[in-house]
Amino acid sequence: MTSNDIPPPTDPFEQRRQRDRDRYAQMPTQQKEELLKKRREKYQQNKVAAVKVGVECHQLLDLDMASNGENIAPKMHQSNNIMKTPLCKNESLVIGKKQRQELTDEQIESRRARDRARYANMTPKQRQAIRDRQNARNMKPEQKQAKRDNYKARREMRRNTLHKDSIAMVNPFYNQMDDSP
Repeated sequence: MTSNDIPPPTDPFEQRRQRDRDRYAQMPTQQKEELLKKRREKYQQNKVAAVKVGVECHQLLDLDMASNGENIAPKMHQSNNIMKTPLCKNESLVIGKKQRQELTDEQIESRRARDRARYANMTPKQRQAIRDRQNARNMKPEQKQAKRDNYKARREMRRNTLHKDSIAMVNPFYNQMDDSP
């Protein structure tokens, strides 16, 4: 334990993480550098393997790097193991540079048909969310800033405007003379 102020973790996973952190902190600098070098190499190998297999949109990260049979890196939650990369329209990634992949008209049409079918099966809220994202993406920086400023001004106005049911609203029927004895 690094400090007496911190209570010991009760979760077994957190206990293991703490042991791994302590072990890593006590490691010599040279061993840490070797571990990081191995981790970087493994990351690059996975990246190249994902490109060779044809994975364009999702890249799996291998965070279970072992050193002498000990797991040093903390495991991430299952949903965080997939890192989404931007969608590639007509391009496929090659190591170090981009190479254009020409799609046939049939492939383009089949993709459009799939997109139309997916869009048709969406709820109105999902469609509106897609439209909002597209509108935001197509805005110029000045338009985005104007929208932010407008939103701030609208919030400021709402803050300074009393609601009709507010207890802070002045009672028009209040008469000061009625309260005096």
